[in-house]
Amino acid sequence: MIILKPDDLLALLAAGGALVAFAAITLAVGRVAGRRYKRRLKSIYDHALEGSAAAMTATQSLARVQSTTPNLDRVARRWLPRREILAARLARTGRSISIGQYALTMIGVAAAASGALIGLTSIGAAPAALLGVFLGLALPYLVVSRMGKRRLRRSSGFSRKPST
Repeated sequence: MIILKPDDLLALLAAGGALVAFAAITLAVGRVAGRRYKRRLKSIYDHALEGSAAAMTATQSLARVQSTTPNLDRVARRWLPRREILAARLARTGRSISIGQYALTMIGVAAAASGALIGLTSIGAAPAALLGVFLGLALPYLVVSRMGKRRLRRSSGFSRKPST
């Protein structure tokens, strides 16, 4: 059995958490980009065939309503007290992330972090699960906040000045 120093363990946990967050965001963005491309291609095709603005609007509104995780969205609608605020935070990122996808990401990060903590450390299962749940709640929240702030900064024309 390999015994790690606390500093090394902390570095491994940080790297693992960053890797899981990066993988979740990459998967979410990749799926969204593929759907966006198919939706755009279909709208061009429909426009060429029908030429009707009403048909194009109906197709676009249907695409916005459909979600890849409708069951989770339905559960979230029932159990989240301030669902609109979360939906607004997700919309602020500029990507079409549904509440169900966000919930799946949180669950995945929590499970991965709990598993990593149980497997790599000698702390018990209960503290590892609590830390995993904390990381599962905190990491997606921080990533979505950063994505929203970055988009806001880009759209307002402000950028960070390089330090001299």
